[in-house]
Amino acid sequence: MFIPKFLTLTLSIEPFLRNEEMKQFISLLLLFSILIEASHAGKPNKERYTLIKENFSETESINFKGLQNHIGHQFKDETLLQEALYPLLPKALKKEEEKYNHLEFLGDAVLGTTIREYLVKRFADQERSFLVKAYELLTRNKTLTEAYLKQLSIEEYLPFPENKKCEYCNVIEALIGAIHLDDAEKGYRNAKKFVMNILNDHVIQEKISIIATEKSIALGINLLPEIKKHLAEVSKNQPIEKINPKSFLGEVLLKTWSAAPTYTLSLALNNEGDPAVEARISGIQIGKNQIKGIGYTAKEAEENVARNAINFICQEVVFPPLHPIFSKTYIAFLNGWSTTKKIPGLKITDTLKIDPTIFRYQAILNDGFLIKGEGNTKRLAKEEASKQAYHHLADADSSVDNGSRNYRTLLREWFDRNPNSIFNFEEHIIQPDTLYTTQIIINQTLISEKKGAGKAVDIRETACRDALIYLIQQQEIREKEIESRKMAGKPVDKIIPDSKTAPIASIIKADTSQPSTSSKTTPSSTPKKKQIKKSNKAKKETASLNTEKGSVKKKKA
Repeated sequence: MFIPKFLTLTLSIEPFLRNEEMKQFISLLLLFSILIEASHAGKPNKERYTLIKENFSETESINFKGLQNHIGHQFKDETLLQEALYPLLPKALKKEEEKYNHLEFLGDAVLGTTIREYLVKRFADQERSFLVKAYELLTRNKTLTEAYLKQLSIEEYLPFPENKKCEYCNVIEALIGAIHLDDAEKGYRNAKKFVMNILNDHVIQEKISIIATEKSIALGINLLPEIKKHLAEVSKNQPIEKINPKSFLGEVLLKTWSAAPTYTLSLALNNEGDPAVEARISGIQIGKNQIKGIGYTAKEAEENVARNAINFICQEVVFPPLHPIFSKTYIAFLNGWSTTKKIPGLKITDTLKIDPTIFRYQAILNDGFLIKGEGNTKRLAKEEASKQAYHHLADADSSVDNGSRNYRTLLREWFDRNPNSIFNFEEHIIQPDTLYTTQIIINQTLISEKKGAGKAVDIRETACRDALIYLIQQQEIREKEIESRKMAGKPVDKIIPDSKTAPIASIIKADTSQPSTSSKTTPSSTPKKKQIKKSNKAKKETASLNTEKGSVKKKKA
């Protein structure tokens, strides 16, 4: 119990006091301190976050279709959804505040039951004290707020409200309550799915790692019994390397949670700096867009992210990672990407510039003087060369007008008068390089232009590669801008390294008797150098966390 310092001092001298009024005063102070503590406990960690107008829609109505797709639940009664969004809606769209409070009250209970059930199943071999600590970390308001900001963030489907701040943790609980009430038969199951979408394995492993660090233990995270069973069923009749990972993951999540994962595609750079397709996956337990996979087609990228997602759930390399090799041209890659993403107004235009052929006649006279003439035709080139030769040999003034006769005739006459002279022109044809230009235009904006005198396909390849890199840069700028607005005002916490977990090699071989106790590394699409940096960073953070045990223990929900 919290007791102010001045009260502690008063209590320490209380035995020396005999005045009854003083004793009554001290009792009142004690009662006052208890009331203060109770009021703090009643509203633990209720952070209010500033609402950013740019994050909201510019419309004046709720985008129910987009919102429900984003949440992952289609409401039978959209009024329940509207009631749950009370703090995020303008006055004209608000429902009764009391109904919002009721939904929050119910959602808090459903959340608690869901998390308790999950922990009992996944950590069946742990003591109650461990389960209590894990429960407290997962259901505290700060955790729910972080989950909202990272996994939910629904403002883009709502008009901007008059409220300037919001307690996101309460909104999550109200949404859980609304989903639970929306279906009399499947309400609890649907609410569980929503909870495990936002409090996924990434969040759970982070919080479990805190406990493991405090207790200085290597704590394994077991598979849920349902997933263990489905993994064994799906893989028992064929070798794992012959199974399509995307289909495999879909079957497992459908059987466990009745919800298949979703995929989103974007452009990225591979380890060699070549543009590639990056797939991100969202689903129950695996989080929203936190696991990535690289490929050079949409199919290849989605299969690779599914591999990584399965390995993440199992915390073992069930599907060996693949390292795709870039085997396409950038032209084909850009065309394929524009088809996949339906890029509007994409045009690849090629222009060809060919300069006229140059003819050259030249000769070296007996005195070493070089005679040279060039022109776009043989006649003009030879005439220019003849002019230079005649003026030099005849020692004539270059300004002398030769009348209507050309210099080739004059030169021939000079040789007739000087029969002992020997003089022959050499003919050369100079073929100029063809100049190619490729322009790539999107929505009437020139985003890439390359010129060169090499092969046309090489010029086009360079332009397409530059266009892809431009699209990647624009995509990163947009993502950073959205993320910075979304996370505005959020305190930055240290990253807790994932704890070691038990592998399931025996499960994949349909041996469900005893799980193995060795551990392996979860594959990642992150380059090796980045993995090393992350590993070193994790070691430093683990060391710093050991020195902060006391402060962590004092944190309450």
